[in-house]
Parts: sequence; structure tokens; C-alpha cells
Amino acid sequence: MSLRGQTKFIARAGVTERVLVVTSAQVNLAISATAVEGILPPEEAGAAGPVTVRGVAYPITDLACRLGYAPAAAAHNTRVILCGSRGCHRGIRVDQVLGLTEVEIRHLRPLPPHFAAEERTWFKGHFLYQE
Repeated sequence: MSLRGQTKFIARAGVTERVLVVTSAQVNLAISATAVEGILPPEEAGAAGPVTVRGVAYPITDLACRLGYAPAAAAHNTRVILCGSRGCHRGIRVDQVLGLTEVEIRHLRPLPPHFAAEERTWFKGHFLYQE
């Protein structure tokens, strides 16, 4: 099943958006399914440098490092999420993929006020995932 396709639809309770929930350095993040172009296990992505898939180069960023944490040791659950939007492509190394889920737009909450810089343009908000 592809992550591409319809990502917003009307459910009984309201409008929802499909997101891929990942974890890195004990932080859970949701990536809009419209941005996800593929998921690679670490052995297909290589140890360092960009990865090329279907003729597109994806520079790899370790999410834990980007969040200011030490990178996790390579594990069986490690994946590289291939993302693309408006001609820009990036691979994001995560510790684990938790799953694909639908989030009702009404459950998205704005970022707390201490998020005042450019992250306001990166993130739509936050929501309670499972517990």
C-alpha cells in the first residue's frame, strides 16, 4: 500500500489527515503522508552520504542529531524515510516507524508559545498519539 493518494477525507467524526508516526531519541513525530515517497531499511540506504532512488538523490539527515540528541546505534528497527515536497528531497533516518494513522484535524493543537522561530512553519501542531 502506498502512502501517496488521498490524505484528507471526511470521516464520521470530521476531516482527517493521514500521517506516518516515527520515533527518534524518544521523541515521536508525525510526517504528513503526502511528503513520504518511500521507506528504506538501513542496509539499502548505506552508512553515510546521499542515497539515490529512482534517479532522485536524497541527502540523509539523522533525526536524533537534528533534535540535538546523540545518534542511536544502528538497530534492526532503524529506517530512512524518503521525503519530497515542491522539488526538494531529503532522507530522514529514524529509530523506528510506529505506524500510519489518521488524525482528525480538530485534534491538532497549536505548538506551545516557546516554539516561536521557524519551527512554526515546519510543524502544523501536536496531537495525542495512542496514550
